[in-house]
Parts: sequence; structure tokens; C-alpha cells
Amino acid sequence: MRTLVTLKNPSAPSEYRFRVEPQPGVGLVEDGAGGFLLARDPQDGVGEVVGALEAPWAKDANGRPVPTSYRLEGNTVIQTVETSRDTAFPVVADPKITFGAGIYFNAWGAEWKAYTIAAGSVAYFANVAGCAFTDKVPHLVLKRAATVICSAVGYKTLKDWGTFLRTTIKDKKLIGGACYQTRLTPKNSKLTKVSAGNCK
Repeated sequence: MRTLVTLKNPSAPSEYRFRVEPQPGVGLVEDGAGGFLLARDPQDGVGEVVGALEAPWAKDANGRPVPTSYRLEGNTVIQTVETSRDTAFPVVADPKITFGAGIYFNAWGAEWKAYTIAAGSVAYFANVAGCAFTDKVPHLVLKRAATVICSAVGYKTLKDWGTFLRTTIKDKKLIGGACYQTRLTPKNSKLTKVSAGNCK
């Protein structure tokens, strides 16, 4: 899971707060690399990993890296972006799953094709009863995407996503190196070409 932060100018806030509401029994555990794991029974060690909030990154308008980091306060992840007088705005940080007027899933055209081929081979999502099923998905690329989505928005939305892959995406002519987005909640059942920054 990743979030999208855009700092438009030097007066933009340097800290951004994201409330994470995982499934019951799932908690956030530091991964040792700047991110967090979503794990079951984290009080007993890491436990079963069901998702991840990867280490943050940020780049300025010239493509130069900008220092950024996460810290955790309860179930709120706080991202700090450290700009300077040399930073070229806007600064974009951390796209993958994005939060705005809803929750969005972004992926390269080649990734969408891989998800669709895998989902079309077996109806993995037809009888989803919970997020634990993602461990049984044999296709690695589909398993990763399903785990992230299930951890972020729950298995009911994941079932809708599976149907979306099988019915909508298969008929799209996608450019492998272009970034496409769909809104998971509230669902819009559309695939829209968006800025490549959303997929980096």
C-alpha cells in the first residue's frame, strides 16, 4: 500500500497523516527498511504478513530525491517530507494506492494485463470469504495486488476488483508503459490513464 502526497509549493505542509484501519487482528509492525508490515497477531512477533506499507520516497519537479520518512502514532502513519530552498516544486511522494475523494489503485498497463490474465484463468475472487484467501493465489503478481487491496479496503471490494478485471480490463487496449487508475471505493468501474507519477 502506498499513498500519494503532492506538495505544490514551499508553503505546503511538511507532514501528512494517514489513518490505517486494518482488519480485526491485524496490526502495523516496522519492517526495518522505513516501512510497515500489516501482520496478524503482531504481539507475538511479526505474525502472518497480509500487506505492507513500503518505505516512502519523494521526488521534486526535476526528478531529484527529497528526504522523506514515516513514523507511527497508534494506527496513524505520519509522513514527513523534508524540502529545502533547492527543492523544485511540485514534489510528488509515494504513489501506488492513492487516497483522495476515495481510494484508488494505480498500475502500469503491463501490470494490468498481467492481473487480468491471471484473474481470467481461474475465478479466484468469486467465493472470497476473507482476506486470508490471498495466500492461496498461485500467481505472484496477482497475489501481491490482491493482498494490498484486501488489507487496505477489505475483501468485499476485492471481489468487485476481480469482476472488474475479468469483464472490463480484458477489452482494453493498454500501453504497457502508461499508468492507469481505477477507484476502488466508492467504486467507479472505470480504468483511466493518469500521470506516470501515480505508478512510480
